[in-house]
Amino acid sequence: MYRVAIFAYDFPHQKSADFIVESRLSGIDLVGVIGAPKKTLPSYGNFRGYRPLPEPIPHDTATLCGRLGIDYVVLDHDDVKSIGKYVSRRNANLAVIAGARILKPDVIDQFRYGIINFHPGQIPATSGLDAFYWMLEKSSQAGVTVHLIDHKVDAGQFILFEAAVVDSEDTLATVARKIYVAQLTALRKVLGMIGRAGAFSTTPIERPRKNPPMSDEERVAAIAKFDEWKERFATSRSDAVPQ
Repeated sequence: MYRVAIFAYDFPHQKSADFIVESRLSGIDLVGVIGAPKKTLPSYGNFRGYRPLPEPIPHDTATLCGRLGIDYVVLDHDDVKSIGKYVSRRNANLAVIAGARILKPDVIDQFRYGIINFHPGQIPATSGLDAFYWMLEKSSQAGVTVHLIDHKVDAGQFILFEAAVVDSEDTLATVARKIYVAQLTALRKVLGMIGRAGAFSTTPIERPRKNPPMSDEERVAAIAKFDEWKERFATSRSDAVPQ
């Protein structure tokens, strides 16, 4: 039986909140949430190049876990010793990433059945931090790759790919939102697998080289390819919406 811990962020964060709520509602054995303290990210992590769709203010992670009766602890995700103690105390054997920075191999090894990540894009084409921009640059399909992580970033064992349906009316912002919704769809499928307690069917991910972070100029150049990308992947509005 899987006993699941979630890696999240210890501040209001939409993905952390959504993954926690979905996991609690799914009925899996959710034994706890490990919240990482907020850190200042490099400036490239804040660049978008387009106006994202408005979002509601997320729930504070600690408050949300308290309301749902979920064990919650604040630990730096690099703190191998403390995470090891927490995993042992809660008898966790599988983890799901809702919010985490790169996890050390010694942290990954704490979980008998591994750690599941949801990467916004196809791996290996969109590996790295700039997944959305690499999707456009490499003309890769929109969606989410679910995989068991290993010591290489955006590699490990492939579980499934959840495609995002793009149509001819989409903008950069709506495609980004659809990719996020695909993460939630993929999560529900994975939670179903966890609930059935069977072994995950996986295949190795071949990723010889991780994509480097893009410069702002490179991201602008990738965004300029959006119309060409959409022409390749979008269905017409009439095909996308049943009549």
